[in-house]
Amino acid sequence: MLIRGKKDRVWAIRNFLRITNKDKQEIPFNLYDFQEEIVSFLMDPTIRTVLIRKYRQAGVSRAILGYHQIDARYTRNKETLILNKDDKDTAGMFNHLHFMDERLPIELQGLKKTSAAKDLHYADTNSSIRIDTAGSSARTSANKGRSATVHTLHVTECDYIENLDEIIQGAVNSVPESGKIIFESTSRGPRGAFHGLIQGVKKRGQELRKGELWRDGDTVFLFISALPHPEYRRPVPLGFELSSDEDEHKEEQRILDIGLARGMPIDEVEAFICFRRWKINQFTQSDTDSSQSPVRKFKLEFPVAFEDTIEAAGSNFFNPGIINAERAYVEAVNPLKLVKSITRQPGARPLLGPPSEKNRVNIWTAPEFGYKNRYFAFADVAQGLVGSDFDNIYVLDRMKGEIVASAHGLLGETHGVPLLLAMAEFYDTAWLSWDITGAGAEWRPRIKDSLYPKIFSRREVENIFLEPEFMGLVWTGDIKSMACAMLRSRLTNKSLKVWDLPFFDECLQFGFDDKGNGPQAASGFNDDRVSSAAGCLWQANNLPICTEAEVKPKPFHEQGKLEQRVHEIRMAAARPEAKGNGNWD
Repeated sequence: MLIRGKKDRVWAIRNFLRITNKDKQEIPFNLYDFQEEIVSFLMDPTIRTVLIRKYRQAGVSRAILGYHQIDARYTRNKETLILNKDDKDTAGMFNHLHFMDERLPIELQGLKKTSAAKDLHYADTNSSIRIDTAGSSARTSANKGRSATVHTLHVTECDYIENLDEIIQGAVNSVPESGKIIFESTSRGPRGAFHGLIQGVKKRGQELRKGELWRDGDTVFLFISALPHPEYRRPVPLGFELSSDEDEHKEEQRILDIGLARGMPIDEVEAFICFRRWKINQFTQSDTDSSQSPVRKFKLEFPVAFEDTIEAAGSNFFNPGIINAERAYVEAVNPLKLVKSITRQPGARPLLGPPSEKNRVNIWTAPEFGYKNRYFAFADVAQGLVGSDFDNIYVLDRMKGEIVASAHGLLGETHGVPLLLAMAEFYDTAWLSWDITGAGAEWRPRIKDSLYPKIFSRREVENIFLEPEFMGLVWTGDIKSMACAMLRSRLTNKSLKVWDLPFFDECLQFGFDDKGNGPQAASGFNDDRVSSAAGCLWQANNLPICTEAEVKPKPFHEQGKLEQRVHEIRMAAARPEAKGNGNWD
């Protein structure tokens, strides 16, 4: 019996471990099919990293904890570290671990070196399970991810951990090739380091099971749908019909089609639809978070398909009244748009050129010189990886309250950093910032090597400002919410023009893969563009005021013909050379 448990971890979990159900009753640990599959990944020596996107209360963390428990009893000299998003989750998980440990068969209980508040260490195998809270600072997070003795790192609800990128970097460099790295979480939408990892596996890897399982080398990504879960059901009334509301009817029909395609009985799918109606009604009555609709919240917490976890949030935050009013405003102003590229040779000023697949820039208004602190450039480049998500760059004219240039695409830090620097210098801006949640580590050396004399970058500090020439405000989730609120207010009172927010021009999504193919569509693209525009406004709002310089700006007529606009932009680019280096396109 004990020998079989050593060879078959699924069998051992089923037969040796006890847990409590939602009614606090003690029951055997009977695994669902997806939980068995996760355990099989952890037993597979060819798999090092396991990424899991799950629905709410799926039992993923507990199943993996059960594997850790059995593994610590059968494997010698192995340390497992589990990181949670907060102290409450850490305490709760350790309670689950203690419960399972105390109910092991006598033959498996063994003597313990320690059984403290966060650590369970077995003397006979010298293997341990340590449960901790992820660090609140980047340095603490990096240290926890970089523990020299950890053989298995398991991070739960990683989408809610602010410094996850630091943990990832530490884990990749410290966990041995024979070890395991596990990241699992419910969704907060298309953002963050975990989303970047998932997108990378989906882009580079092979889809092994349609819409659910992908593999890229020694990394697997598993999406777990809430639809088959038997607990997410409500009674189906007699004469059940899909909703008469047009949007709800489409959504319920989509769920019905997905369920039937999975081979589920129609009454089971209808019971899930009834659960969805009931849960959305609960959210409507109890949730006061105006930035997230009950429908979207249900999709994130109980996703039916992977696409539900990355649905764009921008349209929900900006209500239809704001969108319609802003669309009418933009159509009335009717700006002309040039899609160009900006290139720079060593020692030369940036110049306009024809659009290229790796360098497409929307020029809305030509630069006007003669003012200090007038223009501000901001970029959100996803995780420093080409293809992990759409990247966004904006240049803001603080004097007119207008986005004057933008760039979007699958840039990565290789193309995104030089392009941002060129756009910033083209508009003669002395201020520069970026989203550090993904690519901050890759940006700093590139900016340092570029030697742009008139561009100042932001240091990585926490919510404070350093010397006047540095931006020191970290672009975090909380600040993003406030920034979107500011953007919404500015659009409402017409004090800001953003020509290409996604609800104006959703069909023009400029993005190309690393082989030059495209254009590509990307889930989360709209949300990223809205967030980046908000970031540009928020960061620029914290800069010194715009002041007039000695040289008066050249007048620019917005309603001129396209040829005149091209001529003036080219004239503006033909300024005296400035010192600098760099060789890129």
